[in-house]
Amino acid sequence: MDIFTTTVTAITEIYRITIFIKGVVTDIENRDADQQEIRDKLDHELLFLDSFKHLFFDNDGKFIYDSRLPDSLKRDVEILLSALKGTLAEYGMLAAKHGMLDLEPDDDADTATTQEDDLKSPSGRIQRVQLMLKDLKSRTFDWALFDKKKLTQTLAAYSGWTERLRQTMSLMLLTLAAFDKSSIRKFTNNEEARNLGIQHVARRQLLAKTETPANFSPLQGRIIEDTETSSDADVKLAMYMNEKQQINEKVVVEYRKYGNELIQATKFGSPREEDLKASTRNLAWLLHTAFPVTSEDDDPETIENSGFLALPCLGYIDQPGKHRFLFVYRLPSEMTTLLTFQPLTLHSLISGNVRNKPPLGNRFFMAHALASTVLNIHTFGWVHKSIRSRGVIMLPSSGVSTSSGSRWLKPYLTGWGIARAVIDGTELAADNEIESNFYRHPKRQGKPEDTFDIEHDLYALGVVLLEIGVWETIGMMFATEIDQATATNHLPEAEGLRTAYIQKAYAKLSKEMGEAYMTAVVKCLTGDFEVGPKEDDRRSALILEFRESVVEVVVKGIGL
Repeated sequence: MDIFTTTVTAITEIYRITIFIKGVVTDIENRDADQQEIRDKLDHELLFLDSFKHLFFDNDGKFIYDSRLPDSLKRDVEILLSALKGTLAEYGMLAAKHGMLDLEPDDDADTATTQEDDLKSPSGRIQRVQLMLKDLKSRTFDWALFDKKKLTQTLAAYSGWTERLRQTMSLMLLTLAAFDKSSIRKFTNNEEARNLGIQHVARRQLLAKTETPANFSPLQGRIIEDTETSSDADVKLAMYMNEKQQINEKVVVEYRKYGNELIQATKFGSPREEDLKASTRNLAWLLHTAFPVTSEDDDPETIENSGFLALPCLGYIDQPGKHRFLFVYRLPSEMTTLLTFQPLTLHSLISGNVRNKPPLGNRFFMAHALASTVLNIHTFGWVHKSIRSRGVIMLPSSGVSTSSGSRWLKPYLTGWGIARAVIDGTELAADNEIESNFYRHPKRQGKPEDTFDIEHDLYALGVVLLEIGVWETIGMMFATEIDQATATNHLPEAEGLRTAYIQKAYAKLSKEMGEAYMTAVVKCLTGDFEVGPKEDDRRSALILEFRESVVEVVVKGIGL
């Protein structure tokens, strides 16, 4: 039996157990708000399983894209569904004990129960469960499994496994996109893909391969800066006003200085000026289109719940007189309820609060949120190319620390480099900006040796996770090296810098954040993810291994 024959059988078993749970919960007389929420979550998971099967499997239970997918993705689907079955094992055994696992929709059914019927007739089976429960109420039945707390915990684990399955499906789409655009394009208009939460992933994977429209231009209107924000801040709170479009909105503005070549081209009216601005224009269009502010799929709260923290980009403003671009971001909806707050970069937060660290759980939350966001960027088929603490905007969350009573700070990844599809080429242009190079992979410092790939993003993430863990910026940890590099205009030896980071991690992270966090950071810095050399399989396997050994490890510290 091949992997996907086993998989479709597992889906059917999970579906039947979920139907059993829903039938019992629906029969409970005390229908309060908590139980309604449980029923709604069960309905959501049933829809997820139904959509997964019908989108990826044919009527004979054969996986439609079997020959196109690497073995690492096939194995991961099997592993995730096996884990999900394990989460529901107690309920499965209880259902089997009382003969509720293989119920027909009704007593008069003409046809035998099939896997296809299981996924099309939930209401009839729920009614059969309820009828059998009436006979069991006078007999022994393990109602403890249906305690609210127990059910809530089970459903939280259930949702965790289906979210991981959703990420794996995103990698499936990414692999399919390498074959032809038509395979991926059909997912962008598919209702079942929407039910699975992968419709927007398909859109973003296509966007990375499309040209910026000729009519995409800088935003019109004015930016009025918040006078309380420091004048040299990388990001500022501001008002964006556009009288023509009747826009008057509080926004976050990210400031980007022109490069030296563009400054010279602007000063002397060089015909290359527009070409030099093209990469910024392309990036602004990609961010504006990929994270729309009106789509239900990309509502900020939905994005946050799915582990992807990036502010919707309204567009960009070009200020040639000041030799800079302004990227304008819409605030999360929850920010409108806060009367006063100041956006900070992670870099400025750390350097301004060295002796006043956030609660340990909040630091784990920051690290996990960033790692999850990078994971999702890579499953979109993108690379960020410029991960560093100056490009992470910290905003208050709705959550409050139980120890201090203060709001936790939530990291939003901005500061994008020239983001692109991971399968596209990249220019090997030199960049000798000193501090930026301290976040770059050894093969990408100064004059790059390799085209940019996801390993290089993971290295930069490892540097930022090191900063969060020891609560010092790289500029503080390596001030002497940065000063020397600035004075000589010569970067330190790249591998020596990597070794210094790893030594710092071993020396301080275990004490600060624990052994598991330290190991996760070192994996990012060393790139030791134990994946094979085969190209397509290697990339998918690397993302899966990163999820397992970094994202899923760091999340465990949030409750501390």
